[in-house]
Amino acid sequence: MFNFKQIKEKRKERYEEFRKMWREEVKSIVREAMDEWTADCEYLTKATDKDGRYYCSKSGCEGVKFSDEN
Repeated sequence: MFNFKQIKEKRKERYEEFRKMWREEVKSIVREAMDEWTADCEYLTKATDKDGRYYCSKSGCEGVKFSDEN
């Protein structure tokens, strides 16, 4: 009557398409934000404090911390 295996495969394919689409959208938003953030920035320092924060050349920069978590 119903081929549940085939239905499941079609759902999986659609999910992957949407996942790729949203991933690209998020990447473009993050890229735009990073470009905006670094527009007036001449450099980014090495991590200098115990928290591993990086600082840029902007006055009043609070620094940014990159984590290894995914």
